[in-house]
Amino acid sequence: MVEVVVERNYTDGIITRFQDAFPEQIPDKSFSSQWTTFITQLNQMFSEAETFSYVCVLEGLLSALTLYSLPLFYETKAKKKFKEIREFLDTSNKTIFSPKGMELCDPFANGLLFLKIIVHNGAR
Repeated sequence: MVEVVVERNYTDGIITRFQDAFPEQIPDKSFSSQWTTFITQLNQMFSEAETFSYVCVLEGLLSALTLYSLPLFYETKAKKKFKEIREFLDTSNKTIFSPKGMELCDPFANGLLFLKIIVHNGAR
């Protein structure tokens, strides 16, 4: 079993974005094109979630005015997008990573600092 860590890419500042270079520790080089598609889509989803908009400002303002009880009754734009990202990660894990003998760990568990991929023994 090998743990592959894909670090955050801070070239554009502190926005959530992961390095898109194919990890050398993954033995299956044919996985490269799937990796590129996956990481590009994931980075795009994070970019959309963190995009500034007046809706986000309004949600923040209403949250403050309601003593931050608004999120208990209303799902914010960012929360909806993060939920969508989690579903994408779960689907990708089942359709892309598991058939190749790999497992993508939830990056939200480590505060989005890195992506961790576990390559199981005998992975193609």
